[in-house]
Amino acid sequence: MQPPLLASDPSTTFPSETVFQLTLPRDNVASALQKLSEQTGYAVVYSPKDVDGYQSHALFGYFDTQQALDFLLADTPLTGVYQPGIGIRVFFDTAKFARLQAEAKPVESPNETKFIAQNNNELEAEVISVRGQIDRANADTLNKRYSDFIIDSVHAGALGQLPGQDIANALQRIPGVSIERRDEQGVFATVRGFGPEFNTVLYNGRVIATENQGREFSFDVLSPEIITSADVYKSSSTDVLSGSIGSTINLRIPKPMQHPGYRSYTNIGGHFNKLSQNWSPQFATLISYANQNFGALITLNYQNIDYRTDSAHTDGWFNTDLSYVKNQAGEGDFSQVWVPRNFDLRTDEGNKSRIGGSIVLESQINDVLKATLDLLYSRYKIDSNIRSNANWTHIYSSSQIEDYQTIDAAIVDENNTLLQYRYDPRGNYATDFVQLNRSRPTQTSQIGLNLLWDIEQNWAVELDISHSSAANKNGGNRKFIIAGAPNANPLYKYVPGEAYPRLKFQRPVDVTELRSHGTIYSGNDIEDAINQLRLDAEYLIDKGVFDSLYFGTYISERQKSNIGYRSPWGWEFAGYEFDIPDELFTPIDTGDFLSGHVPKTWYAFDAEDYVGFLWSDENIQQNVIGSGHWLEDSIWIRKAAGGVAPIEYPSNSWRVKESIQEAYVKLSLSGDYLTRPWELNAGIRYANTQVNSEGYEQAITNIESIQSDPTNLSLTLSDPIDIAKYHSYSHWLAAINFKYNLTDSQVLRVALYDTISRPSLSSLIPSIGNYNARVGASTAVAGNPYLMPYEAANLDLSWAWYFSGGSYLSANYFYKNLANFVSDEANIETLFDHPEGDYIVLRPVNGDSIKVSGIEVSVAARLDFIADWDWLTNTELQARYTFVDGRNSSAAVSSETDLLIEGLSDSFNIVASHQYNQFKGVLSYTFRDEYLRNAKADMGQPEMVEAYRQLDFSLSWIADDQLEYYFEGSNLLNAKQRTFSIYKERLLNYEDTGVSYTLGVRLGF
Repeated sequence: MQPPLLASDPSTTFPSETVFQLTLPRDNVASALQKLSEQTGYAVVYSPKDVDGYQSHALFGYFDTQQALDFLLADTPLTGVYQPGIGIRVFFDTAKFARLQAEAKPVESPNETKFIAQNNNELEAEVISVRGQIDRANADTLNKRYSDFIIDSVHAGALGQLPGQDIANALQRIPGVSIERRDEQGVFATVRGFGPEFNTVLYNGRVIATENQGREFSFDVLSPEIITSADVYKSSSTDVLSGSIGSTINLRIPKPMQHPGYRSYTNIGGHFNKLSQNWSPQFATLISYANQNFGALITLNYQNIDYRTDSAHTDGWFNTDLSYVKNQAGEGDFSQVWVPRNFDLRTDEGNKSRIGGSIVLESQINDVLKATLDLLYSRYKIDSNIRSNANWTHIYSSSQIEDYQTIDAAIVDENNTLLQYRYDPRGNYATDFVQLNRSRPTQTSQIGLNLLWDIEQNWAVELDISHSSAANKNGGNRKFIIAGAPNANPLYKYVPGEAYPRLKFQRPVDVTELRSHGTIYSGNDIEDAINQLRLDAEYLIDKGVFDSLYFGTYISERQKSNIGYRSPWGWEFAGYEFDIPDELFTPIDTGDFLSGHVPKTWYAFDAEDYVGFLWSDENIQQNVIGSGHWLEDSIWIRKAAGGVAPIEYPSNSWRVKESIQEAYVKLSLSGDYLTRPWELNAGIRYANTQVNSEGYEQAITNIESIQSDPTNLSLTLSDPIDIAKYHSYSHWLAAINFKYNLTDSQVLRVALYDTISRPSLSSLIPSIGNYNARVGASTAVAGNPYLMPYEAANLDLSWAWYFSGGSYLSANYFYKNLANFVSDEANIETLFDHPEGDYIVLRPVNGDSIKVSGIEVSVAARLDFIADWDWLTNTELQARYTFVDGRNSSAAVSSETDLLIEGLSDSFNIVASHQYNQFKGVLSYTFRDEYLRNAKADMGQPEMVEAYRQLDFSLSWIADDQLEYYFEGSNLLNAKQRTFSIYKERLLNYEDTGVSYTLGVRLGF
């Protein structure tokens, strides 16, 4: 949603006191006061009953606060008073009303714009900023009350003071918004149960590129210090870009000419995590200067945080026949047992670094033309260093010893889940020690030019041109380096109710027993680039019930590419055939790992030293050449070709180009019904989408067993064949938003609108690839370039009661009827004529309709309405609850989980804040109920996320107007995140990120 365009900034004469650059079109007084509050940072107090029915004057230019009030409220019986240190009070002035009547002046103000002449002297303006949780909440309430459609916002108050330690955590304070955390930070946002692919994220009104394979935006790549507010559009309007069924999230940036003069802001802090036991620095600063004709603003931010994450992990579950097991227990059917593919214990001790900034340049070129240039850059890098004890579940029969099978004893529960197994002690089954790397070296940037042209009194045109790019250059840097103890014979035991299975070894493991196994490098280079052009126009009608006509067009060209890299093979030294020098390994005491019940000693090693030893001339000459090893004749050729150095894998590479052309028209109306004011906007938007998908097809031409690793398979692929597919579709999207003031303090809204969400870009690839060949558990992934977008018909009903100052109680009902719902089908396909040629292939398809409904209830209250006590005046309570229900209407579902919709869950959030003199404190509790994250995750099975709760706090001492000390705590309950597949005993991941604290100081001038 774009703000009203009619705004000019002519040369004016500056008063000597505090001034602001104001852009306030003619509007109803309540809305004009809201905009005045946003642009000055002052709280505005008034009775809705007093201001209803009156129109303000338009106001453009530089004003002090009292001048602005006088001009805005001229020819109305209202008077505004600015009280320094308190804010603005507006009231019905009976004396002014009598005077207007005596002078026979109408109270409906004429369509008049007031300007103040300026000279060329530089501004000497005081810097005004809003401090405190109460002021932020008031701004959020005003935005919610007077917007054209259903919207919720979160404001920083002052730069860098978004409530929460990152952008996503701030967003979850909004009703209906829940987040997904990774490594203790909020990464993705879910709105009304719809995950990140369903929500369009805008930066300063433009779609921002993402470093992920799909459209989902990772909020952790941006520093919260560059954001002043975030708006979440719950209902849609035809002047909003298409593409979001969940919501449109617009991140707003600071602009220098909103606060003339010089200002600066600096945030210096240290971050401490109880797991990593390290203090890490973080820093952000802003410098801004503006006069009547020009403004410049620059922000810089830096963060370097050490982290630790402990986890227990499984790469999915598969169904197999264990009826051969001699010692059976439990209520399950041993011919249909669900078995964990593996069970890994991991510790990731890594580093997260972010450096970036933004620049905003504004120029009032002349009386009617204003230009704004803004730039954003952020480099966010996660260097992970995972040390893992990995345990593959061996279910195959021994080919060398015929008188026993692999598993000797097992317990299977009533859900046919394998709870416990023991290998036959006559066999030898390995445990592995693995060095993993899951790094994210990302870059995100955007540059945009905005021209705002007030053609004449009733006409304005806005042109916006931008380019955004993002990249994740991790191609070939992902490590999976394995050493193992081949005779450990792990014992797996899950005790119902515990967070993760227990693990121990039947045979002790010593460093002298460690031998060589797989060495694989992989990873993807992902690039995203978006060019956008938006042209909007507004015509101010102001006749009868007709207010304004809006129309415009939007053009976008987007290209997302993925280049996959992988070692040519990686199993040259696999099978535990080669002894490794003991000095390469370091024992690790895991006594503090999660809740225990794991092997007490793991072994870590430097991946590069380990690989270097295996491929050294000395090792090859001593242990391969002349040994009869099956690679004896080819090892030198393989080394000359690069050994395990990663190469591009065409079957894992693709590119999608998406072109969007849109046009819209919207009419805004207002009037009175039964003496109560109403507002309505209605319009239609046309959206055309063209998709070009390119990829490579590589068919399987041979499958061979690997002599050194009986769990693994070797594939031979055909030469790559270029594939290109084209697809297009168009939609007419209508929207109606109606608002009616039931009373002076109660507002009713109704919204009817059509929306679409385009399929994930990674789902549009034209080929099949990502082959993972393992005995009895091979998988592959295919795309579908002919996917249609999700389509939704939406209904929103909203009621809100604004009962005291910035306090409100609201209830929203929403209903969405979705068609073309995209889901992944997991089918067994024969990709090659071979006993191991059957693959579980994930392929996206459009399905039947899905209906989603929900209720949002929220309250934000300053407690002074209870009694006129100082401590209640400075205390606020906010509580928000969201209930969401959705079901797949398809009759072809195969299980209860298939009926669920990804991301849908109930959520609850409560925030209590209090300010006492110079001290303020905030306590926040968040709960998100269990939900389905991925309907077809590892091994084609669902991934469920257990209910999660988190408690955060912040304390600060405002020493003076320029200095504030703060102390913040995150995840005080030390909550763990857990995922599972269908039943809770089928663990997928259990993760501990620890409790974190931040201590710092904010300086403002």
